[in-house]
Amino acid sequence: MYNIKRIIAAKPWFGMFLPYLKIATLFPLFLLMHITMRCTQSCKSCYQKNDSSYLDYAGEMDVGLFENLLKNARFYKPHIHLFGGEPLLHVEFPAFIEICRRYGFAPSLTTNGDLIDAHTDVICKSSVSQINISINSLVNERESSVNKDFAAKVWAFLKKNKRKKIVNLNVMLSPWNVAIVEQIVSYAHEKYAGGFDFICIQHYNGSHRDFVKDWGNKNVERTAEFIRRLYSRRKKLKVIFLPDVSFRNVRRYYGSDDCFGNRCFVPWVGLSIFPDLSVTPGAGVLGCVKNIGNLNQDSLMTIWRNSQLKEFRLCQRQGQLSEKCYRCCQKLYS
Repeated sequence: MYNIKRIIAAKPWFGMFLPYLKIATLFPLFLLMHITMRCTQSCKSCYQKNDSSYLDYAGEMDVGLFENLLKNARFYKPHIHLFGGEPLLHVEFPAFIEICRRYGFAPSLTTNGDLIDAHTDVICKSSVSQINISINSLVNERESSVNKDFAAKVWAFLKKNKRKKIVNLNVMLSPWNVAIVEQIVSYAHEKYAGGFDFICIQHYNGSHRDFVKDWGNKNVERTAEFIRRLYSRRKKLKVIFLPDVSFRNVRRYYGSDDCFGNRCFVPWVGLSIFPDLSVTPGAGVLGCVKNIGNLNQDSLMTIWRNSQLKEFRLCQRQGQLSEKCYRCCQKLYS
């Protein structure tokens, strides 16, 4: 098994050459499947909540259509990642992972953990290879205390898993939780030591206007110092960062509107599929939410080679990035 979070952070060297060579992989290497857009939480820092583009993709994916897609994709085996919204909210979630097993896929999934207790047995007995659990609710922001119910759910899952599957704990660094992220990391390390692979800290994303409004210039130095402490402990705490901004560029990342050049290769290697089978480039985040086709009308490989996706890649290659792309977790920041 391979840890997808580490791959994203490391940015595989071969991918960086694809835009320059003006070629894509022969088929998509991954499919990000938004099986539902509903969620149990409403996090302030959630890009889906704050980006109106996602309103067009409401609803839930039909299990039969999902099976047809995997049946056709089984010959070239793209990696399947189950996503949302909150994927465990889909009433037929167990059917999705059973279909993956039936066609030889070992999917990964991202969940906020609210419903992990109800699906622990199903996940542990499935072909799921990796689980990313967002732990933003591990600490109560108002009271700055541990959310004991959430912690118990995660601990019960980790004990049941027994390191059979890769488990990463995710936390988004935002203006609203910067004071308690270090507490979250320390608690997770002490409480869950040995039960997870990495704590993944995702840097805050958004436009420079959002940074000025939400973060404030005075907080940049404080944030940089906080991140410096985490960098110094990253091996001991098993911490990785997304994007993996080098420490010398942390102040630049948080204090300027510099997009660090045009070094994103994700639209050349994968696709995102929404509940209504609309297809968008890359990882389906931020600037990638551009409709390039629908699987109700065209096959996956037809969309992979169509003019809309080629045009999107051309714009990326020519540096015509959306402002939303500047701090995307998929880009390279050196």
